[in-house]
Amino acid sequence: MKSFKLNMLLLLGVLTPCFLYAQPSASPGAGFEWVMTGSASYIDNGATVAGLTFGDAGDTDPVDCSSYCGGNCDGDALLEKLVFGGTALPASSCEQRAVNLVHWNNANPDSGVSSGATSGTVHLATAAQIEIIDSGSKIVGSNNKGFIIGGNGPGNFSEFNTQVDYSMNWHVDEYVLTGGTGLQTQQFTWNWGEPGGGAELEMSGWNGYSTAPFETIGGEVMTVPLASIVETGGNLEVVFEGNMEMFLSRNFGNADGKVQTVPSIEGEATYTVNYDIWEIQAILPVELIAFDGQYKNDEIHLNWATATEINHEKFIIEKSDENLTRWNSIGEIKSSGNNFSLRNYSFIDDAPNDGFNYYRLRQLDMDGSETISHTVSVKSNDIQRSYSIYPNPANEKIQISYPSNSESRILIFDQNGKMISEKTNAKSIDISHLISGIYILKIIDNKGNTEWTKRFVKE
Repeated sequence: MKSFKLNMLLLLGVLTPCFLYAQPSASPGAGFEWVMTGSASYIDNGATVAGLTFGDAGDTDPVDCSSYCGGNCDGDALLEKLVFGGTALPASSCEQRAVNLVHWNNANPDSGVSSGATSGTVHLATAAQIEIIDSGSKIVGSNNKGFIIGGNGPGNFSEFNTQVDYSMNWHVDEYVLTGGTGLQTQQFTWNWGEPGGGAELEMSGWNGYSTAPFETIGGEVMTVPLASIVETGGNLEVVFEGNMEMFLSRNFGNADGKVQTVPSIEGEATYTVNYDIWEIQAILPVELIAFDGQYKNDEIHLNWATATEINHEKFIIEKSDENLTRWNSIGEIKSSGNNFSLRNYSFIDDAPNDGFNYYRLRQLDMDGSETISHTVSVKSNDIQRSYSIYPNPANEKIQISYPSNSESRILIFDQNGKMISEKTNAKSIDISHLISGIYILKIIDNKGNTEWTKRFVKE
């Protein structure tokens, strides 16, 4: 027995026309079509570069250091700037380190299915990004120290100005992506009594302000162009570049001055590819995309629509009382036979029963096989029964309009028929947690019968 199937592709084509262009390029064989059956994500968190100081032996250097930091991979672990006298350590540093990620290894690429195939699965990327994690990516200056050297001795003071400029940049050469924190500045003006006689007096931090590290944290989401995605695995690098430079000047006094800091960088990144799963499936003889009924003017008007009909002969309209134990034919509608576009049908029951009336469609194919639709219930002594979902498509919530019934159950199913939500007498349902796709909502009465079925799209 053949079964009714909701035409997901046609609905999506009506609601979001661009969606159909996302189908795989290979054309299925006659009698088959591409159907999107789900979505998934590939996520690689990579290795985290953290807690290493410029110049440490544990640095993870990029494969190629030539493009940044003047070709230098290893910076300096201690920066020092002098005003007058002595020989200073380097006063600037540039360091490169890399986080290694893995490209998406597509298990079912588009090229894996040939035209004319009657089976096959394809994974099509819909979005990709590399994210620099702001909680784990930063450049830090720590162990800050200041020194007064010599001068005229007790009772005399010298004042200095200390400035540190620092920044962190990142780049992904494979996808031509770049970003950074921008230039940051740490500046203090400090003075201290001169020790005299060439003696060196070490202070706590810069003029006792603090030895606590200063830092700038960076984060960014960088979009990977779909056309650039590598689908065969292999490594890619997110390269972090840290720059730090110190400046020192004396405002007054006779002592020499010296300042120090220790720079380090940390980096963390993830790579994500979102993709849809498409499968080749047989086209069923009838794809029923709507079936409902309304009471008006002492009649019950039944309406239904199909998207595809193949070798289909007719619809037989059947009716039952509330016991649903015996079904009687009340009419027939001849179908179009073969049709590949939206087609609407209607039928009027001019002798409804008091209370609830139950209807179903018996589909009869030219080869003698048949299928039974879901059941539609319509109450004859009510004002026109009104059912609706809005908005559709929706992102955060859907609002449902239907006749109040304290025992009505609202069920939501995914495309595979799995029930993912059940509520009682709900008028508003939160769908923000659902993944994008098509869902089926059913309203069930207190006897367990389906009153109404409607599809909606989660954006």
